Amino acid sequence: MSDHTPAISILGCRGIPAGHGGFESFAERLSLFLIQSGWRVTVYCQANQQSGSTESEWRGVRLVSIGVRQTGALGTIVFDLLSTLHAAREGRPVLTLGYNTSPLFLVYRLRGITNIVNMDGLEWKRSKWSWWQRAWLRVCERVALRLANRCVADHPAIARHLCKAGVGTEPGAVAESMNRSAKGMAVIPYGCGPAANDRPEALEELGLQANDYAIAVARLEPENSMLEIVSGWSLRARGHKLIVVGDIASVAPRWADQLRSAASDEVFFAGALYDADRLATLRRGALVYLHGHRVGGTNPSLLEAMAAGNAVVAHDNDFNRQVAADGALYFNDTAGCDRAVTALLADGETRVAMGQANSRAAHSRFSDQACFEAWRELLLQAQAADPANKRPA
Repeated sequence: MSDHTPAISILGCRGIPAGHGGFESFAERLSLFLIQSGWRVTVYCQANQQSGSTESEWRGVRLVSIGVRQTGALGTIVFDLLSTLHAAREGRPVLTLGYNTSPLFLVYRLRGITNIVNMDGLEWKRSKWSWWQRAWLRVCERVALRLANRCVADHPAIARHLCKAGVGTEPGAVAESMNRSAKGMAVIPYGCGPAANDRPEALEELGLQANDYAIAVARLEPENSMLEIVSGWSLRARGHKLIVVGDIASVAPRWADQLRSAASDEVFFAGALYDADRLATLRRGALVYLHGHRVGGTNPSLLEAMAAGNAVVAHDNDFNRQVAADGALYFNDTAGCDRAVTALLADGETRVAMGQANSRAAHSRFSDQACFEAWRELLLQAQAADPANKRPA
């Protein structure tokens, strides 16, 4: 293959094929898009309880698996360090997902390697972190803004915050709409994901029937408004179940007890589910989708619900309003969630109209094609500015 073939290394997620969360899914879909566009793509994958590094290939994507014996946050730091050193030796431009270990970006600066950073959401606002962890993440956010060659936000509100934090351009210069750029800051929203196959057994396994339940899909964390959602649903008899998809076993026992105590017998905790087809089938069969995220940007789970044709009840913040617009009713607390759910369950005509509008909006404003074409253009700019990609693989 020609040395002039564009190439990129992707770091910052646990690896692909996706099986963990948003970054992994994004890395998988972007990698496959770039491969189809003639790129060479390397993705770094965390291999737990192992040592050394190994290479393999998956659907044309080169996978570099880095062995890490440490667990938890320390394991993530070690993985990021070893991945950064490996990628720096190879000398190609890199795309880093997240900024949690941004001091390592100094390695790329010293080596003259272009580093594009997807800044994601306001990680330091998440209440699951201790005060010192939030302080560390806040510092890392600012370090990333100064060491990265280009920062990318997935939502205009994130871009405005980052500009105020010091990316080097005035907040007013940030685009107020998606898929636009300002000096030093690109705004590229996530896509709504590919069309999924229908898996009717997903409903059968949970004893569900289409159009007879509501659904919420999220990490069961306070900043995702899960207590307000569960409590609001449980304030009165609904005649329908609320299916909560998220791993309640992985959260703090005290928090899990609060969620269970707040839940009526119409709330069912279904556990984590990473099968995209099953998730899409559950969404398509739901009367209403409940979305409580507060600190993210363009949230992929919300986009997937819109693409599935769901009417939405969402936490009232700039992130959700810019994405869902009139396709949602909004809440700020338990009582507000109760009011929104009650209104939508009682008005089938509005639910259907809202769901149809959401589906149109998701596929027109937030298509995967538009998302990844914008990323490809930005990465091509990085290739043009960085001669390292012309070195032999």
